[in-house]
Amino acid sequence: MSSRSKKILLWTGAALSVPLLLVLLLLWWAGSQGSLARTLQLAQRWLPADQHLAAIQVQGSLTGGGLIKQLQWSKPGTSVVIDDLRLQWSLRQLLGRDLRIRVLSATRIHVRTTPQPDKPDQPFIMPKAVTLPIRITLPVTVQRFELESVDEASASRVLVLADIVAGYSYDGRLHELRLSSLRYGQSQAQGSAQLDGRTLALVAQARATLRDLVADT
Repeated sequence: MSSRSKKILLWTGAALSVPLLLVLLLLWWAGSQGSLARTLQLAQRWLPADQHLAAIQVQGSLTGGGLIKQLQWSKPGTSVVIDDLRLQWSLRQLLGRDLRIRVLSATRIHVRTTPQPDKPDQPFIMPKAVTLPIRITLPVTVQRFELESVDEASASRVLVLADIVAGYSYDGRLHELRLSSLRYGQSQAQGSAQLDGRTLALVAQARATLRDLVADT
């Protein structure tokens, strides 16, 4: 082998090893403690100027998940506060286009909406299909969900839901949503829905036990 051929092989090997090294470093960083907090900090920079994201007491890694004591997100007219957000997942399956989330839970979610200047309504266009490039498994548990609506007179009304246990999955064609538990006061509800992402055929069912329906304040 000539010296010229050897140099070409060396340069080729070096060129291939650099991206591989970068990928390995990225995987190492994503699996390290503190990478979840750093990712949330970076996410704030990519949000539109009128949106804000903040996280308090973040523990865990990007690849394995972790615990966020409080997550805050807001935009004009809407603010969301999530307490004790726990996330456990593994990103290894993403190589096979499969996202499996083991735990997604919160003790409290508070959503607050306030009036905003009217904007022209955008006409809704029904999509021809609702498909995703990956399969998804997503369980959701929320102890308390609060929806606070503030009207133009600054009067506030709060809807409180509790003991929410639900799950979403997508197998490459079917979207499936399961509601195992939802409580509103003394009332309870369960249900399920299945949507074919290609034909948009929808099958849904719901069950509820209604008792002492009183509006929250």
